[in-house]
Amino acid sequence: MSAHSKREGFRLKATKPVETVVKKPETYTQLGLFVSSKNVTYLGHNEIIELLYSYAIDAGYDAHIGETEQNKEPKFKAISRVMTSNLEFGVLPKVFDTLVEIDMLLLKGSAIMSAIEVTTSIDTADKAVNNRYRNMFIAMPSLNIKAFLIVKDKDFNKAHQIVNSLANIKDGISQKITVVRLSELVSENIVKLF
Repeated sequence: MSAHSKREGFRLKATKPVETVVKKPETYTQLGLFVSSKNVTYLGHNEIIELLYSYAIDAGYDAHIGETEQNKEPKFKAISRVMTSNLEFGVLPKVFDTLVEIDMLLLKGSAIMSAIEVTTSIDTADKAVNNRYRNMFIAMPSLNIKAFLIVKDKDFNKAHQIVNSLANIKDGISQKITVVRLSELVSENIVKLF
């Protein structure tokens, strides 16, 4: 027997399991005034993205999670659909750069069906509407993507005012963005949203 036939090798074992799926976060329900079930709004930004992701996958979509969120949360990078080229999605490079930063995109093949921004304050709602969505729709007015702005229930009226500013109404942007209360993110409403 040669010396090479008795070689033994060792393989380093990972100390931490790698997550490749995101579990749907627990949502709690409470009875409303008229005994209707509502989603309690105790979810944080990333938990809302996880919830939306699970709904999107259940509804048969691919989902791209924003590049910023992927860089902050490794499990988002593992589950997000990769978007590498504006050509694949038929959008301008400037619009593509904006799109890949949106919190979540729902995709069917190379078609972008919906864009979803999850906001935790009026300031982030204003930036989502007047920076990302506005820039995207002004650069490419023919872009046919449903745009959603998820807000805390208490911020709904202010966010609605931001979306319906005179400039946004004049440019037709207010008609392209739907403001959604966090409490509306229950499974029976998701079909209407997506």
